[in-house]
Amino acid sequence: MPFLIGLKNGLTTIPDVFIVVSDVSKAFDSIDQDKLLDVMKDVVLKDRYLLERSHQVVCTKKSLSVHENLILMDHNIYPCYTRFTSSLTFPSLHSILVNQVQNRCVRREKILFLLNELVKRNVMQLNKKFYQQGIGIPQGSVLSSLLCSLYYGDLERNVIYPFLEKTRRSVIEVPFGNHNSGEYSRENTIISSPSNMLLRFIDDFIFISTSREQATSFFYRLHRGFQDYNCYMNEEKFCVNFDIGNKSRFPSNRLYVGEDGISFLRWSGLLVNSSTLEVQGDYTRYLNNHLRSTLTVRWQGKPDHDLKMKLQCFVRPKCHPIFFDSNINSADVVRLNIYQVFLLCAMKFHCYVSELSSIWKLCTRSYLKIIERSLRYLHLLIKKRMQSVNIGPNFCPVLQLEEGEVEWLGLNAYVQVLKRKQSRHKELLSLLRSKLSAHRITENVSCPLNYAIDKTHSSSIWKIKY
Repeated sequence: MPFLIGLKNGLTTIPDVFIVVSDVSKAFDSIDQDKLLDVMKDVVLKDRYLLERSHQVVCTKKSLSVHENLILMDHNIYPCYTRFTSSLTFPSLHSILVNQVQNRCVRREKILFLLNELVKRNVMQLNKKFYQQGIGIPQGSVLSSLLCSLYYGDLERNVIYPFLEKTRRSVIEVPFGNHNSGEYSRENTIISSPSNMLLRFIDDFIFISTSREQATSFFYRLHRGFQDYNCYMNEEKFCVNFDIGNKSRFPSNRLYVGEDGISFLRWSGLLVNSSTLEVQGDYTRYLNNHLRSTLTVRWQGKPDHDLKMKLQCFVRPKCHPIFFDSNINSADVVRLNIYQVFLLCAMKFHCYVSELSSIWKLCTRSYLKIIERSLRYLHLLIKKRMQSVNIGPNFCPVLQLEEGEVEWLGLNAYVQVLKRKQSRHKELLSLLRSKLSAHRITENVSCPLNYAIDKTHSSSIWKIKY
């Protein structure tokens, strides 16, 4: 966010940006084990650590369960309540903590020994033979993603960032004045260095720069690979938003172009606008299979209560502050992101209810109440998550929504989705349309809301089979 704010610098548009997206080929399987263990020696620095142990008793309407929480911390730091509560496995108001004082000391040698056992002693069985893994790390371990992130983080720190600093120092001299009139001189030169940002999620890189030369250099550097780390990029997952020599502008399937003609680059479940850097959710992964294959339907218990909980679960994954922050997205895209969450939720609602219809069915007004409750839930969840973001005193996310807009977008999404299945939802559709027509926003729909409900902006979602 600070990068985008600095890039815009009070302007309504941002300067040209050049984006490189790449993915490490066989990220877990290609890790050099000895190199990883050397990296971990620089991570585990203290001679002694305190392993704090607590138990969390969680009591809900359905069950009573006990979960063990382990925290590894600096031996010199005194344990505190906030440290426990911030690292709970199951953060819940319906829980208590017990045995908080149980802890033991773990020496650095022990930690490194256990890491060595995990990395170097992984044995796999194939048919009747056993094989010891000689390269890469086991993907089934709870530590695998963390170890992978630290490994490529070391690559960033020692190789990639120094390389970017070197390219940044290659300043761009932009002369102003008239060459022919002799006005140009060394004093009439603007010296500037490119703005850039590098992000990585485990093994998935995205680099954004205001300099084509820097982005091109970064592309070729990734393309060469990093021999010391046995790290090479997946050729098929490279993607850029500009021409590089004889390379195609978009040489991989990471490019997505909607029916509205807007180009996006796929990165870690996001669609990044290749011109404005606005962020939307990537729903293209749902295109290959019927949506009902992604659902787990409960046939026992209280189906109405389960449906309420399911609708809440459906909206959570795409309720990240990055989708609703006005520092990142325009008013149009913020509302479009909300609308798309409801579109997918409405499709899943239809699939879930259809699967249960042979043994269970609610009255129409009960369905309506459950839907309305989910609309309110998303609005509250958006506000809660926006308020929970803390990235420093100088930057904070901005949520700009008018009263009733979330509800209106939700009603509209359900009407548009369910009207394609009128034979099953005729009565419910009638109630939803009545609610929508009676909504105060319907009389005066703003331009951002009209943009959000335009089907061309959600073309990928409308291709989902439900």
